[in-house]
Amino acid sequence: DLGGDGTLETHTGSIEARTLATPSYAFLLAAQVYNASALADQLVLKREGGKVTIAKDDGEILQQYDEPFDSLTINLGANALNTDEHVNVESLGEFNADLTINGDFGGDKVVFKGNTYFMGHKLTVNAETIEVQDNVTLSTRKIASGGDHESALSLGDSGDIVFDSTSRTDEEWDGGSIDIAGGAKLLAQVHDGSGHYPGDITLWVENYTGFSGLLVAKVKITNAF
Repeated sequence: DLGGDGTLETHTGSIEARTLATPSYAFLLAAQVYNASALADQLVLKREGGKVTIAKDDGEILQQYDEPFDSLTINLGANALNTDEHVNVESLGEFNADLTINGDFGGDKVVFKGNTYFMGHKLTVNAETIEVQDNVTLSTRKIASGGDHESALSLGDSGDIVFDSTSRTDEEWDGGSIDIAGGAKLLAQVHDGSGHYPGDITLWVENYTGFSGLLVAKVKITNAF
């Protein structure tokens, strides 16, 4: 027996309701950063399953990103001398973000194996060896989607392209190299008469006596555009 008179008290009236703002987390996606291990990493940057993907050479997926985002930075960790650390960049198609790849202590190599169109964004690579393979186009022009990056009208400023192979500081380094292979294209122009600004293309090496005693830093451009 719970006691009481057995009467259920009820009330009628209105309940105040208000609309709560939905929080936006878009700012969290503005800048994506991937920090590699402290070992010699062999990485591939590609598209897989509709996502921008960082994987190992053997196919193991390490990180995937949904678009859009403003920038992607890959920081390679330090690796021992005379070990293989690299990033192979496959075709990313239209990539609407800045891309930065930073090497660290130890030899680092970045190879562009397929066409990538940065649509007005910047491309920056800091590594001892940088290669753009045969017939690969890297464009920072901002044009209409699907347009011809050599001839289409500019819709905005073009991004800068910076290849810097001078980041190594240890005494056993024999210098850096940048190799733009036959038929490759680095595009950062705007169309004639455009009110927009072209991007700068910078290929930077230091030519000095390395551990071998020879002047070995180089930029090699083979029938590129």
